[in-house]
Amino acid sequence: MTALAGLRAAADGREGALRAGIARGREVVGLPVPLAPPPEIVEAAGAIPFRLLAAGDADAELRALAALGRDACGTCRGLLGAAMVAHPPVTCLAAGTACDRMRRMLEAFGSTGLPVFTVAVPRVRGISGQRKALAQELRLFAGELSVRTGVPATPERLAAAIRRGNAARRILREADGLRRLVPPRATGTEYFDLVRAHGLLPVEDFLALAAAVPGELAAREPPSPDPVRVLLTGPTLLDGRRDALAILEAGGRAVAVADVTDSGTLASGEDVPEDGDPFLGLATHLLAHPVLAAPLRPSRAFRERFAGTLRASGAEGVLFRGVPFCRPFNSEVPALRLLSTVPFLEIREEGAAASGQTRTRIEAFVEMLLARRLSGGPP
Repeated sequence: MTALAGLRAAADGREGALRAGIARGREVVGLPVPLAPPPEIVEAAGAIPFRLLAAGDADAELRALAALGRDACGTCRGLLGAAMVAHPPVTCLAAGTACDRMRRMLEAFGSTGLPVFTVAVPRVRGISGQRKALAQELRLFAGELSVRTGVPATPERLAAAIRRGNAARRILREADGLRRLVPPRATGTEYFDLVRAHGLLPVEDFLALAAAVPGELAAREPPSPDPVRVLLTGPTLLDGRRDALAILEAGGRAVAVADVTDSGTLASGEDVPEDGDPFLGLATHLLAHPVLAAPLRPSRAFRERFAGTLRASGAEGVLFRGVPFCRPFNSEVPALRLLSTVPFLEIREEGAAASGQTRTRIEAFVEMLLARRLSGGPP
């Protein structure tokens, strides 16, 4: 078994292991929002962080309509609708107030019987004292969670968790770099398999299982000799929302050589500062997120990340995979179109699975990019 296959198998079996741990009295904190609150705080408080990715069955979004309304995104409706039937393998939830829809979902989760912790994330940037205020908010969350677990989230425990988290981020960045090579040594699917495992597994297990993956990928033959290079952008890619990526990379004709998504490069980011107050370091890391800190305003940081990634990746096309009512990302589409120097395809997926129309549009997009390459592209 390859290192990547072993990592996938461990992630696939994680839910059963967590439920067994809960039966023995372990606290497991479900995290629907990347980075907020930081999983390092959960670890420091003696609990297990678990990224909520599964969108549930085909009817999950319908079940949540009454609680959230039709203007809630599929991500929120899918997570809540799945929990209405069976709790995820967690004992409580913790999330930042990333957007109005997410806040409504957290309020509605009370009906499922799961306790919910919320962390107030700043809605705009550049306010004096913002970093210290967010650090204090993180301290309050750590204290509340420590009361529940009985384990104080001391600065020493938090600093150790940050060091482990940074080591995991370096593995993700190394894998991200492999898909940007010419030809790519990793596919977008393989990169997101790593990201998925990073969210589901304890950081110690991820480090042990994932450390060999970048070297393994780099040493093999390229998956495809000369694929069309595509930049993928948009909101979180849940387990049930990776159809667009699978369609794009089917047959090896195209590879998502880079992404600017909330579950990919935006969720890992750069290292958390390891010197000084660890809560201030985590606040600094959160405020650097291009979308999370300013979801309802045009985000210059997000646009700069998109433009820089487009240049660095050598992408020949951009695929924006969106979901209806995801305002933080959907509101940026007009600006991204203007910034893009290559063909730009926008799709919106209504349900957990891609429609036939989505498949047709992505396949036609790949054909167009291949034809454009053969013709030498526009002058």
